[in-house]
Amino acid sequence: MPAFSGAEIKRKRVAADLTQTQLAGKLGVSQAQVSIWETGKAAVPPEHLPLLQQLFGDDSIGTDNPFGDWLRRQREDQNLTVQELADKAGLTPPTIYNIEAGRIAAPRQGTKDRLAAALNVPIPADVQELVRAESDIAGLGTWQEFEPHDPKQLPVVAGVYVLYDRTNRPVYVGQSINIESRIKDHRQKKWFIEEFISTASYIEVVDDTLRKQIEMLLIKFMKTNALLNERGVDRGESDR
Repeated sequence: MPAFSGAEIKRKRVAADLTQTQLAGKLGVSQAQVSIWETGKAAVPPEHLPLLQQLFGDDSIGTDNPFGDWLRRQREDQNLTVQELADKAGLTPPTIYNIEAGRIAAPRQGTKDRLAAALNVPIPADVQELVRAESDIAGLGTWQEFEPHDPKQLPVVAGVYVLYDRTNRPVYVGQSINIESRIKDHRQKKWFIEEFISTASYIEVVDDTLRKQIEMLLIKFMKTNALLNERGVDRGESDR
């Protein structure tokens, strides 16, 4: 019988739309006991593993997309199409599709706020915590994702950014004193089309030297995976 780590239990519980109290009721234990398991202070006793496996054995439960799972449930519960939700939130349909599919797993806070307001439902603290835990980089900042073809989502900050294709493969790494301005520059290039560039992520970095160091480090780590960097795509003045 496979064991479950505390992180797995929490992720699967949130994906199944269960509170700690609700999961405790299904297992016949206290909410405090579930909390102890999720924080890793104690392992799940063997006698509870069969029921946990029954509850969480489906691989579709407990994805790496807690916010997207929550968003899809809320949208479907309110009988909204992707287009309808996009219109209410002032976002583009591809943004909704990418979030629900997990291609944008850590949306910008402004995007999350727009969606919560459009749905008139607060984002559960557990969901917020899981997204934050995955995107926070200690001592540096928060790695966030956005739809590069939606002008309303472009970050007006200094930082390092990565562009991804439809398979979530990183194809371009850049840095700029204003990411919004740099992405707008990219939009004038022939290669910057939705059929190729699908999503993007960034981290705010104000210090010029650190920003350039992070950019070069990412390019070297990615090697030929950052296709456009490898091909010497014109980087422009705002990247320097």
